[in-house]
Amino acid sequence: MNSIQNEQKVLFVKNLQIFFAGKHASNSQQEARRAILRYA
Repeated sequence: MNSIQNEQKVLFVKNLQIFFAGKHASNSQQEARRAILRYA
């Protein structure tokens, strides 16, 4: 049970990372530029 649950957790985390990476890929550069302009 533990090994299966751990595998599910790993897959879940990987899917979250992929989701957020894909979701914010197009906006990451714009947000980074805004942050630099804000704090510069």
